[in-house]
Parts: sequence; structure tokens; C-alpha cells
Amino acid sequence: MMRKWPRSLKKLLARLSRLEYDGVIVYDIQDESSRIEQPRPFPFMETRDPREYSYLLSRLSGRETITYKSVAQRDRGSFEAWLQETHEKFSQQHLVLVGAPSSEGQIHLSLNEAYEVLRESHLPLT
Repeated sequence: MMRKWPRSLKKLLARLSRLEYDGVIVYDIQDESSRIEQPRPFPFMETRDPREYSYLLSRLSGRETITYKSVAQRDRGSFEAWLQETHEKFSQQHLVLVGAPSSEGQIHLSLNEAYEVLRESHLPLT
């Protein structure tokens, strides 16, 4: 199901083991070039699925995770499937949905629509 654990995850867990903490927040990194006019100092690169990282962190640390997810790139049907998979495959319960970085560009699903889909799903996601 999951790729091997990245070295960064092992480093993070080692650092966290020296702290008292309740949980971890995992962000969904998105291309925000539509938000600013100046070129970024480095190009945007796709990253690991935040649900996968959240799943691994939760499983290995025994702590809760909160997963942030940008929703603008998906249409309603694909977001519904994403929610189902989030629950079934990644055992995630705590989500924060994030809209597009700006009103420019293609927005397939608004933040309000995404929260409506989440409510209608009746999945145990908060």
C-alpha cells in the first residue's frame, strides 16, 4: 500500500520523540504561482500525497494527524472518491480543506462546495 518510509519521516519522528505533542499537521503543497507575479526561486514540484504521510505519521507515532487538502483541482465526483479513499485506505479522520490560492486559473470545486460534499458523504471525517 505505501512506499518505503522516507528518510525525512524518520528524522521527523526522531525529533518529535524528544517533545511533548498531541499530534501533527500535514499540509498539501500546491502550486501557488497564480497568486504572485514574481517567479518562484525554485519550481513547484509534486510531493507525496499528504494522506500517505499522515497515515504513516499516525501509525508510527501513535498520535493523531490533521491533513490539509487543496480542493480546487478536483471536480465533485473525483473529490467524493478522494474522501472515500481517505477514509478507507488511509484511515484519516481529521481534514482541513483549502481552496484555490487565487481566483485566477481553473477552479473545478469551490471550498464551499467541497465542504458540502464532505457533509453529504456522512463519512466519519471532521
